[in-house]
Amino acid sequence: MFSYICALFPSVISILLEKKLLNKKCDINMFLDYIIYCLLNNLISISIFTFIYNNNYDIWSSINLYPRMTIKYCAFSIVTALILGFIKIIIAKNVGFRIEVKNK
Repeated sequence: MFSYICALFPSVISILLEKKLLNKKCDINMFLDYIIYCLLNNLISISIFTFIYNNNYDIWSSINLYPRMTIKYCAFSIVTALILGFIKIIIAKNVGFRIEVKNK
């Protein structure tokens, strides 16, 4: 149960941050963003967590068994979610592109 919360909840923080700062409306694209945030957030969090603590075992079962591990992973995941949200906001506000097609 804790592994589902640790895997899915921090990405909600990224979506809420993006919605608040970019003044977005809820639509199907926000659900797709949530899926991408979940994938990236868990990939980065597991990589950092494995690199720092040298975990060579199943991380999801250890999150369910040990509360201390749950809190550590949740903290890593929330920080990663905030960083990912701010990175996307910075990119969305500052980077743009335009395509022009000219006929000869």
